[in-house]
Amino acid sequence: MSARSSKKLPNYYEVLNVGSDATAAEVKDAFRRLALELHPDVNDDPDDHARFRLANEAYRVLSDPTQRKTYDTMRLLDLGLPIGRLKEWLDDPIRMQGALNKIATVLAVASGLFRPKPGRDGRDLTIPASISHADSYAGCERAFDYGREADCETCKGTGFETISTCVHCGGVGRLRSDYFPLVAKRCPRCETRGWIGETRCAACDGAGRVTRAHRVKVRMPAGVTDGYRLRVTGHGEAGSRGGKDGDLIVLVAVESRSDGRRQGNDWAVEHAVDFATAALGGVTHVPLPVGTLAMRIPAGSWDGRRLRVAGRGFPDVRGGDAGDVFVTLRIRPAEAPDDARRALIDEYLRTVRGESTAPAGDFLGALERHFGAH
Repeated sequence: MSARSSKKLPNYYEVLNVGSDATAAEVKDAFRRLALELHPDVNDDPDDHARFRLANEAYRVLSDPTQRKTYDTMRLLDLGLPIGRLKEWLDDPIRMQGALNKIATVLAVASGLFRPKPGRDGRDLTIPASISHADSYAGCERAFDYGREADCETCKGTGFETISTCVHCGGVGRLRSDYFPLVAKRCPRCETRGWIGETRCAACDGAGRVTRAHRVKVRMPAGVTDGYRLRVTGHGEAGSRGGKDGDLIVLVAVESRSDGRRQGNDWAVEHAVDFATAALGGVTHVPLPVGTLAMRIPAGSWDGRRLRVAGRGFPDVRGGDAGDVFVTLRIRPAEAPDDARRALIDEYLRTVRGESTAPAGDFLGALERHFGAH
């Protein structure tokens, strides 16, 4: 190998006093300035003659796009080879093999090719939860007990009580060919684990995983609907050998209720009132999912009239506006009235029949059907 081939690769950018991102025009201008200063025709200093030769070589390389690209690659790898001897380097199999191994090492580190295989993430688990309308309306806290898989504490998820580093791959888990350094294959002995099991674990019978009892308290937000899926992070199956734990999915089922039904975030209920309250107005108590709602009945209400109370329905689970309460009135038939009550009813009927603003439809019909014959 010649003395020149062992020299460190010169920095042609510093020779021309330009940056590595300099354009072709900037390289040309920089060389012209140096040529005017260092050319042998205008300068007798031998040292400047050597500087001129180096500047000329730098300009020749950096002004040619192909040679410049090759030069930049060689600088990046820092192989210490001058561009003029590139063919000699390519023809030398020993030096060529060393260069390829160096490239392979850089790529392997960057891509994580030879890192140990990471652990496996745990799976998500789904469990059902039945709650009442009251719990759905106000929110509640529930505790869940269930079994979930986790790594065996004795063997740390390996399935073996004792393990040893794989001597075939040196604990890396992959093998690299001397002839094809960019190609890595699975270690056939440890199957990419980097270790070899010796004694089977008795606690998990070699499975590496056991089922453990697990308990978690979950807060159900107010307004959850039937079929709502509540995700609890990190309470599914445990990850294996450093993997991330899965999530717990709580599938909510809301029990039905006979005195009302939910419609979106609204609460719809049919409520019976006596004819006197419907005719003269009054206050009645409407059942809600939690407690009751004192609601005023307007005078002259009829059977089937629908009343609305804004904002007293179910809360919105996503933080929006609460729903409304819709009450459908059902006039409850009364027992046959005595003479005094009958007189009052007759007087009411005579009053409302002649007024244009009197309630129409089912209410008057109901009064006449129930009391008109008396």
